[in-house]
Amino acid sequence: NGLFVTTSDYSQDARQAADSSEYKIHLIDGEMLGKWQCQIQKKLKTGETKHTAFLPLSLWVQSSKTEKALIIILLALLTFILTFIAVYFLGTYFGFIDGPLQL
Repeated sequence: NGLFVTTSDYSQDARQAADSSEYKIHLIDGEMLGKWQCQIQKKLKTGETKHTAFLPLSLWVQSSKTEKALIIILLALLTFILTFIAVYFLGTYFGFIDGPLQL
């Protein structure tokens, strides 16, 4: 299964290709995306988020300020660590860094 998402529309050729593919390809266009957004906004206003298709959004909305702050800090830390590792290993591979870092 696969999803292709666009904010515009798909050509007839693209729709035919998706329909005739051996894989189950679902094309999500701007109209469908807009409908999903309206459904999610409606569910958020009524407090009916437990059945929302976008689970991380519902979890985020239901999280406390402390939990949100902790998630943001952890994501920032993870981003920093992954960036450091990528820069270090790519730097040593391409010769920008000569070897192990001397601290």
